[in-house]
Amino acid sequence: NKDSVVGVYKIKLTYTNNNYIVRYNDALFQITGAPLRIKILNKTVVYGDSINLRSVSYIIESGELVDGYDIELAYSTDAKIGSSVGIYYIYGKIVGETIYDCTIESGFLTITPRELVVTIGDQQKEYGEFVTIDNSLYTISSGKLIGNDNLDVTLSSSVEYDSNVGEYPIYGECQSQNYKCTF
Repeated sequence: NKDSVVGVYKIKLTYTNNNYIVRYNDALFQITGAPLRIKILNKTVVYGDSINLRSVSYIIESGELVDGYDIELAYSTDAKIGSSVGIYYIYGKIVGETIYDCTIESGFLTITPRELVVTIGDQQKEYGEFVTIDNSLYTISSGKLIGNDNLDVTLSSSVEYDSNVGEYPIYGECQSQNYKCTF
């Protein structure tokens, strides 16, 4: 019947005439799945944020759903909270029985850097002293570090030991791929 699921079924011969001896070979009837090509849609999260795959969805690239027969996918990824910035696969698996012969194309989970605003502290030296820039003189004025992360910041300036008296800018550079720093 039309509600039969994908599978192989025996065909059984029935007869009602007792005047004959009927011998028959078993036959099989196979119902194959309706072809369906599914593409899992990509998702983006910020480094350190929860990875919620319940909001992932898919599109049907070829084939179509048969009336009354939806499809449900369960999603997974190798990424977890705290995974480094990068691109990870999102896998899909059919939940329960289906009438479809599915080809599922993975999507991508992109983890982007967490944004931080870093304020560099003032430093000074006397004319003629060797210039030493203290890389620890900064504060995070907006955003936050995740878990036990440390921010690897390198500070530099164009000031030299014999530079004229005056103010010189100090520049910052963030060395961590998981953070995007604005100084």
